[in-house]
Amino acid sequence: MMPVARLSIAILLLIGVGCSQDPHRAEEGAKWLQQRYLFKPFGDVGEISKIYVSDASLIRIEVMLTRQESADAISAKSLMMRSLIAKYACPRKAAKLWEIVGEDVTIRIDLKTESAKVSSAICKPE
Repeated sequence: MMPVARLSIAILLLIGVGCSQDPHRAEEGAKWLQQRYLFKPFGDVGEISKIYVSDASLIRIEVMLTRQESADAISAKSLMMRSLIAKYACPRKAAKLWEIVGEDVTIRIDLKTESAKVSSAICKPE
């Protein structure tokens, strides 16, 4: 087989794999979170203010930090530490959510104040 033909076949296979993702998984995952994900990951310091799909494969969870001094303390940390702090709001591995979204959907946590984003993290089922 000619190299061009092989390349064409490889590209078509990759496109086919990319199209096999279920576009409704993120919507179903966000709905599950909105109905069941009601805990306060940071106690009195912050609460989940918004859960929504911002892309076909991205669910965003916004956590509003209610105390400015806590937001300032988090902001003073290194980028790595801020990300680790944001991960406290991630759904746990045992949550049914991970069965719903599979590996195609990313879940992102955004820690915010009224005026600025403090940190963010990507959640994995670990």
